[in-house]
Amino acid sequence: MARSIAAAFAKATVTSLSFPLRHPALLLPPPSPPLKSLSFPVLNPATGSTIAYVEDRSKDASKSIALARNAFEVGNWRDTSGVYRSKLLNRWSMLIEENKDDLAAIMSMCEVNRKSRIWNMETFGPVAAISQFSDDDDAISTANDTRYGLATYVMTKDMNRVFNLAKRLDNGLLGINEGVISSAYAPFGGVKESGIGREGSSIGIDEYVETKYVFINH
Repeated sequence: MARSIAAAFAKATVTSLSFPLRHPALLLPPPSPPLKSLSFPVLNPATGSTIAYVEDRSKDASKSIALARNAFEVGNWRDTSGVYRSKLLNRWSMLIEENKDDLAAIMSMCEVNRKSRIWNMETFGPVAAISQFSDDDDAISTANDTRYGLATYVMTKDMNRVFNLAKRLDNGLLGINEGVISSAYAPFGGVKESGIGREGSSIGIDEYVETKYVFINH
């Protein structure tokens, strides 16, 4: 992202998630202390530093099942009618739908270390890992410095830059001033470790046919 707009973009895209989905019938009792278990670190994907340690409850499956059963038998969910349960779950579903923008809120991290894990993996989630560039050469070098090459998105009004970027960027899809570029009429696929071949469009049919060459001398 261009240095001139990186800070403003990061500020505009960081949002908080807050909506009421708490209902006594949907809440479990407070969890009891875990059995003797190991713990594993939670890493900051931008820097790789440890921000917390989480208890590993993989060996506590039996106790977790007992807690869930206890919540069902002791809580008031078991005593509610089917009609009430249906209304409650429908309302819960509606709240999720009404707040889907907040649920999909973008968590942006400005000036991410380019050697960090989040920068060097395909992150299919609501995360914007931001790195600033000074010019087109810097942007292209940064974008191509990865094992992956599915899609790249560029925002610009300069068509000369568009053709230059389209030629030099290593990717299978390029969106110019558009974030939703997939279509059944367009070939979909990447380069490098983002896949081989294409699906969609007439090009995608090539994967399912055998080409026969016939030469006739007459």
